[in-house]
Amino acid sequence: MLAVCVGVVGLFAAALPIFIGSVSGHRGEPALGPSSLTDFLRAPAQLTGEAVLLVGLLTAAAEFRHRTILTARLAEPRTTRLLTAKLITVAAIGFVVGLAMEIVATGVGAIVLAQHHVAIEPLAHGVPRLAVVLPAVIALQGISASRSERCCVTPRRRSGPRWCGPSSSKASCQSSPASHT
Repeated sequence: MLAVCVGVVGLFAAALPIFIGSVSGHRGEPALGPSSLTDFLRAPAQLTGEAVLLVGLLTAAAEFRHRTILTARLAEPRTTRLLTAKLITVAAIGFVVGLAMEIVATGVGAIVLAQHHVAIEPLAHGVPRLAVVLPAVIALQGISASRSERCCVTPRRRSGPRWCGPSSSKASCQSSPASHT
């Protein structure tokens, strides 16, 4: 599934700069300029973020579908440690997919600009800032999707009366259901 995600993102990261380059200067569209490289990076960023969001959601849902969440919780009973590992993994996937999108979009965008005889300025017009910010934002989108799993992994607290053992304090205990008769 991850390979399909990277393939779709790569395809759109390559296709969008070509499409933008083909329609620029026609029918009222602005012509390409040196700042168009930032547009080539921004265009596939939303799709990439949504693809990583989908991967994050599917990683959470797949554990419940295949019932591997029970095995994971038995192997690591500390919920925070389990969720932290999953969040780091999905963030790393998002960062790598975002970086791949940037590399493809920058390469294809540079080719499109060269074909239109436009100067390529990779260190101007905010391109370095986008090169750092976009993969980080895409990684955060993956984290936001996986964060929703916490409500399903965290054990629910039981409400109502509970039995307390002999070592419990009287203030924190309630009576057992049998004593209410």
